Amino acid sequence: LQTVMPSIAILDPELTLTLPPFTTLLTGIDAFSHALECYVAKTANPITDSLALLSMEMVAQWLGRVVAHGDDLEARTVMLEASMLSGGSMLGVEGLGLMHGIGNVTGGFTHDDHGLILARLLDPVIAFNESAIPKDKLKKIKPFTDVVRELALTTFEELNIPQVKLTEQDLPLMAERAAVNPNSRGNPRSFTQEDIIDIARQSFQIL
Repeated sequence: LQTVMPSIAILDPELTLTLPPFTTLLTGIDAFSHALECYVAKTANPITDSLALLSMEMVAQWLGRVVAHGDDLEARTVMLEASMLSGGSMLGVEGLGLMHGIGNVTGGFTHDDHGLILARLLDPVIAFNESAIPKDKLKKIKPFTDVVRELALTTFEELNIPQVKLTEQDLPLMAERAAVNPNSRGNPRSFTQEDIIDIARQSFQIL
């Protein structure tokens, strides 16, 4: 297959000024999770680390502001820059991790927003990978994940956002697909399909 790559990308924050708060939150979580998984990926390196860490810091600092004040051009600009940095970090690693390995295939079953699925996966995947992540890296990401988690949970509660719902019947096929998803190759800890099912049970409402 031939890969199609753009010659140039133009990031215009004015085009994002009317993005609704909830969509703003979820796209911000997606950008954050890109950076987070790049930072702890088994193929991470000093270049991807620097891009990913700065991206996470910017999202943690500005996401709440841009969700509350969507017409804030400065906040919109910073969030686009953070998203660009997280995208840059992705170019230097082989796969992201189980957040995206599971998240990418789960959407095909539930049709939920990608950012919402990733938000539900954040804590269970970090907990699963904790033993394989260097302690200094865990210490650096904790303040950022704490901020993003609290913002997500608060907003979900305020808007009465339901849980991501996956059926018991779909769990085996979801796990099979997630295990071979290209993003899963970057996960810092080895895993089985049963591990994936266990993470799903912690993350989603299983019907």
